[in-house]
Amino acid sequence: MATGDFMDLNRVPSGVQGLDSLIEGGFPRGGVILVAGNPGTGKTVLAAEFLYHGASDYAEKGVYVSFVEGRRPFLEGMLRLGLDFEELEREGKFRVLDLVTVKEGGVEAVVETVMGEVYSLEASRLVIDPFSAVAQAFERAIDARILVHIFGKMVRQAGCTTLLVTEVPTGGGRTGPRAEEFVADGVLILRRRGVEGRPAREVEVAKLRGTRLRETTFLFSLEQGFHVFPPFEARAVQRPKRFEPIPDSATHFSTGSRDLDRVLNGGYPRGGLVLVEIGREVSMAEYGLVLAPTAVNFVSQGRAVMAVPTAGVDAARVLRACHAYGLSRDETRSLLRVAEQHEPEGNQNRPYIMALEAETPEEGYSRWVETRRKLRRGTGQPVLEVVGIDTLEAVFGEAAALSVVQRGATGARREGNLAVVLSKPGMERITQRAANASEVHLKLTKEHGALLLLGVKPRTGLYVVEPDVSRGYPLPRITPVV
Repeated sequence: MATGDFMDLNRVPSGVQGLDSLIEGGFPRGGVILVAGNPGTGKTVLAAEFLYHGASDYAEKGVYVSFVEGRRPFLEGMLRLGLDFEELEREGKFRVLDLVTVKEGGVEAVVETVMGEVYSLEASRLVIDPFSAVAQAFERAIDARILVHIFGKMVRQAGCTTLLVTEVPTGGGRTGPRAEEFVADGVLILRRRGVEGRPAREVEVAKLRGTRLRETTFLFSLEQGFHVFPPFEARAVQRPKRFEPIPDSATHFSTGSRDLDRVLNGGYPRGGLVLVEIGREVSMAEYGLVLAPTAVNFVSQGRAVMAVPTAGVDAARVLRACHAYGLSRDETRSLLRVAEQHEPEGNQNRPYIMALEAETPEEGYSRWVETRRKLRRGTGQPVLEVVGIDTLEAVFGEAAALSVVQRGATGARREGNLAVVLSKPGMERITQRAANASEVHLKLTKEHGALLLLGVKPRTGLYVVEPDVSRGYPLPRITPVV
């Protein structure tokens, strides 16, 4: 619910996953909310979630008024989303008012019919879907405005929070027919758009009376219902537990995340090169959420991990990340090697650190290969190599960094290891060469504050990545944007 100065506002939970925390608890009680968008943007799904969860979770009865879709198609369509409105009907918590055949009769007849159902059921929630069809049925445009004013007055008196679903023609830029003249307490605009060549969905909270909004536009998905994604926010682990390793298949290494394994049809190919492009706005905590489980999955199964971190990440940070998953000090000392530019003093107490500095790039690379061989011989297991090419370029230059990437890919294939290359903006030439050599090419980017993942190779759709700490350690929750 709302907090701070807005605790006293009378709010109605929207029932939409992720939305209420962004709008200070929900919609103003008894208010009229305009839900506008092009065909297929999810308006009816949002309205259905509002009614269904109102009745099932908050004991607020609801009425759905349809001017386009009949009762049976609505009930069957919502059941496919897991919303059993027929059960709510049997319990006396919900009604469908089918007005598909209404073409004339005037404002008074429509209002009388709808409000009669509201009062008869003692409904607290009402949806008119779509209101634009009502407006088009009237001969005079003024009737549509009158209807909004009448509805607004009557539903406020009844304390019935109302959603007016408004269709915007494809390509249209306005929220609805003369929507700027509608008296509404809130306006939500749903859109489809493209992100990195993949279809995405966004909702803009253009207006919401008495609400202070930090952000106004958010990504959403219709995967298993209407789901709004807030800006990425790290979550603390309340009850830490040791990471539970995920077994590999005969052909793939697990990513350490079952969600990501599903996205990639099994994980990362054995002996493969994986390129991960990290967008300019993506933080270490965000890309670490995706990458760390892979490294931890290796170590927790007695396999070694070698890392050249990207700029701004040192061995101490890598070590803290490993311990956040419950890895022991002995495991990290024996199985983890993190490269830093200079040999640290007192390195006998930190055997997990190895120096990048060398007389020549070839000498530095030979030292790296020798360390990899020792780790593989000692464990009898494949080795994971994670390399930030911005660090390699800063230490050895572009040509040497490119050579290391290419030779690393060859070594991984020959020895059955896994090589992960991390790329940031400004590394375009090396990134392209790494992309050509890779079996897997992923991108991480941000949109409206949400962390997004997509696969270039293999090509995937768009996914939102959120932190999940329910198991006692951080994992990426990956939801497709559909």
